[in-house]
This record gives sequence, structure tokens and C-alpha cells, in this order.
Amino acid sequence: MSRSCSQYICVLVGVLAFQHNEAIFGASEALQHLVQNCIDEDMIKQGVSQLNLHGAKRKSEPAPTEWICTTTERLLAHEYNTAWDIALQVISTLFEKLGMLKLNC
Repeated sequence: MSRSCSQYICVLVGVLAFQHNEAIFGASEALQHLVQNCIDEDMIKQGVSQLNLHGAKRKSEPAPTEWICTTTERLLAHEYNTAWDIALQVISTLFEKLGMLKLNC
């Protein structure tokens, strides 16, 4: 589930670069929903464990949470400037979700 969730997030982030308000709004709503419902405590723990590994022990591909954070970070790039107000809402939702899970660990 976590891999498909990160793939959906990647696709929806791309939609935010469109110039159509309806597409941007729909993608942001879907992104916020995915962040709230797909990221769980186990996914966060897996990501933290992966980040703490060094050298050869670390997997070559990023953990799903690392992938989601990197993908979401792209929303601050210039190509998304027409959707920055919406992008910041998505980023805020991600911060809130990660913060809630950290408090529960």
C-alpha cells in the first residue's frame, strides 16, 4: 500500500503544475486525503530506520516516506508558482501528519 500511495502522490504533484484551477484544486484535495489516510506509524518508523542506516546497509531506493517528502518538496519549485497557495496547504497537511505520528511514537 505504501508504494502505491507514494506513486499516486507523485502523479498528483505533477498535476499541480497545470494551469487549470479545477485540476489544481482536485489534485490538492486528493493529495491531502492521501497524506491523511496513507501515511501511518509503521511507514514513518520504516523511513526513520532507513535514514539511520549507513553505507551498504542502506537500501538503494528511498523509503516511501522519504519519497513522499522529496516529491512534496518539489511543490516549492518555480514551475508550481501558480499553485503555491494550494501547495502550501498540502505541505502543511504533511507536516501535521508527520508531527502527529511523531507524538504517538
